[in-house]
Amino acid sequence: MRIEGVEKLSNFYSLFFGTLGVGAAIVYNISRSRPGHSSIYLHIGLGALGYYTGDALNRYKQRAINQRMVVLQDYMARHPEDFVGQESKKFKDVFQPWTPVR
Repeated sequence: MRIEGVEKLSNFYSLFFGTLGVGAAIVYNISRSRPGHSSIYLHIGLGALGYYTGDALNRYKQRAINQRMVVLQDYMARHPEDFVGQESKKFKDVFQPWTPVR
């Protein structure tokens, strides 16, 4: 069920960069000769920073895609003669004649 006005909380970039942030915290702890799970605040902070970075990247890409679509739709509306509907081809027109060799 989709609720109007509510977007998904997770997308690929947010999850990827959030996981990358938590992984960076683990690598940092291991490089300092500590257990990987120590200093949990670092995991939370870098995970949240990564999630926000991924969300910002997703919003930027979505805005660029939307802007491109608006430009294309405007061009198509202003020049309808360039975008005349084509007839759908039938398979008999696409396939070349074939005779089996036996």
